[in-house]
Amino acid sequence: AAMSALANVHGITFSFMKSIGGKHALLQQFPTIKEQILPRHGKVRKDVQKYVLPFLVYMAKIKPDISQQVQVLSKFHKFLYKVYSDIQENEELMRLKTLVHGDAKLDNFLFKKDNFDGQDEKYTAMIIDWQGCGFDLVSNDLMWCLYGFIKNLPETGEMIHGFVEYSLVEYWDSLKIVLKAFGDTCEDFNLPENSEWAAEIIKEGFTLEFMKNAIIRPVLSLKNKELLLQWFEKITSGSPDEPPPPEGEIFKTETYANFIYLFFKIGTEVNVFSHLGKVLFTQMKEAMFSDFDPDKDSDSDEELLNGIVDKEDIKKGCKLNQAESNNSGEEKPVNGDNNEGESIMNENAEAAANDTAAEVEANEVSNIDKLTTEASKLKESLNNALEALTAVEELKKDTETNNEVDESLEKCKESLSEMYNLSPKLFPALKPDPPKTVTSMYGKVYNLKS
Repeated sequence: AAMSALANVHGITFSFMKSIGGKHALLQQFPTIKEQILPRHGKVRKDVQKYVLPFLVYMAKIKPDISQQVQVLSKFHKFLYKVYSDIQENEELMRLKTLVHGDAKLDNFLFKKDNFDGQDEKYTAMIIDWQGCGFDLVSNDLMWCLYGFIKNLPETGEMIHGFVEYSLVEYWDSLKIVLKAFGDTCEDFNLPENSEWAAEIIKEGFTLEFMKNAIIRPVLSLKNKELLLQWFEKITSGSPDEPPPPEGEIFKTETYANFIYLFFKIGTEVNVFSHLGKVLFTQMKEAMFSDFDPDKDSDSDEELLNGIVDKEDIKKGCKLNQAESNNSGEEKPVNGDNNEGESIMNENAEAAANDTAAEVEANEVSNIDKLTTEASKLKESLNNALEALTAVEELKKDTETNNEVDESLEKCKESLSEMYNLSPKLFPALKPDPPKTVTSMYGKVYNLKS
């Protein structure tokens, strides 16, 4: 009943938006409905990169019940903003934005029993208390609603995951029925027709909602960042028992940490950490053997111009400015006779020769700089790989691996072998052991299985 109630709200809004011309028409017609977004620019990324680890360590201190989840996130803290930014780029997920309740916990549902014969009990539901509504992902409402059921279930583990999967499929089937009632289909909104695939996209939205509300937004709204950094430096510099500052001095309110803690609990129950762990592990693999620098990843100035100024227009503008500069130089008259003109030409030729020599010298210096830069990147990548490997080994102690994890680890082995082949002098420890053999009494050699 709860899934049907949410499907009614979301589906009706989808069809209504289509009838009036889309999202912007909806927000213009109903200005009290605000789109739930966070700013995206270089300063946001830098702030998250700078304060996210101290924030996570602080949360583990004041809320020890979530210390295990925090520990995992801390191991991959350099990649958290990159993952958050990448998920926001998922166009399939962003199409799931519509009117949401914003606080779809069970306390805000009214349930009515439709039959009283004692067999196959059926309920309908309606949602109340709409003061927190906004324009956001359907995952927001579904996350809150499902948590209300899950926390009251006696089962754990796979039973919970099965319940989430079943509920999301049921929700999407109901959503398609609502759209059909208005003469619409999933195709009209570029939404997936397959309910199982839609459930996977919604679960990715769970990860985004968790990161937005439990990590990114809290870090950006820290009340006293410097106090947090001072405490973090103390506990990492020989004073691990230094008491954490009061919550009211770190967060905007004394109860904000409870809200963050709740999102950690919700994220755990709806299996966010399973999806997030896979994505972080993938980012770690890419960082090991690429030029990716987590401190310089997304939201560059060039990316910020996207959607405002076209890249080709920028390039054309640069060329136009260069052409205007050249033309202005040609228009300047040269005073004097022909000898003076020849003298100027000779001076230009000599300057060109000097420029060529300087360019050759600059290229030689440039190659040295490039080598230094690439060596530094290699060092940073290997440090990231070492941190990730430590986290993987820690997780493997309490977590059963699956085929995807095993395949990823096998590919890591292959990459290490390639590293030795590329530079055996630099990585002598990666040299593969020679095959173990045994020779029979007749001189035949047999390879032994390792």
